Parts: sequence; structure tokens; C-alpha cells
Amino acid sequence: MAHEVSGNDQILFVYGTLMDPTLRRRLLGRDVRVERGILTGFRRRKNRHFYITREARAFVEGLLLFELSNQDLIRLDQYEEVPHLYTREKLTVSSSSNHRYLAWVYLPTQRLLSFSA
Repeated sequence: MAHEVSGNDQILFVYGTLMDPTLRRRLLGRDVRVERGILTGFRRRKNRHFYITREARAFVEGLLLFELSNQDLIRLDQYEEVPHLYTREKLTVSSSSNHRYLAWVYLPTQRLLSFSA
């Protein structure tokens, strides 16, 4: 069973530029708790931007970011250009400590996918 949180204790799984602690600190104004995570059933790809696509036997390694507020998510959505390049959905992500979390994940829009065409 996946752990779910709400309110000002959101979890986000990142797999691209947001894995950089310096960038996160610049965007959020502080450090946040992180843990390595794995999203199964997806593969990471890159054109102009990192993105993930569904693929049954694949997995994506990344980071789980904990204790995010709704305002943090708004800032990160702006950085990720939601809703133009990404949407944000909740998916089950496994952590390196063998926990499963229902975490927000950025998924590509058709516009982002068209960059690789």
C-alpha cells in the first residue's frame, strides 16, 4: 500500500534537472528532504527536456522530494512549464528504504513530445 499525504506535506518524484540540489534550493529558497526513488513502468527520455513515457518492463531512477507545500508545487510547476510542457499526476513510487509513496510526477504533454518528432 502506498503512503499518501496531503496539504503542506506533498511528495514529488523528480528525474531530470530538479535532481540538482543547487537548482532546487534556488527555486524553493531552502533545502528539502530527499530520498532515492524508483518509478516502475516508465522509461526516461530526453529531447530538449527530460521526460518519461510508459513502458511495461522499464523503470526510472530519481529522487523523492518530501515536505513540499502547495506553494512549492506552484513554483516547481512554473519552472516545469505546467500545463504547456508537463502535467502533474500522482503515481506510486518506491523509495530506497522500501516504502511506497503516492507522489506527484511530471508527465510530458503532446507539445513536449512533439519536440522529438
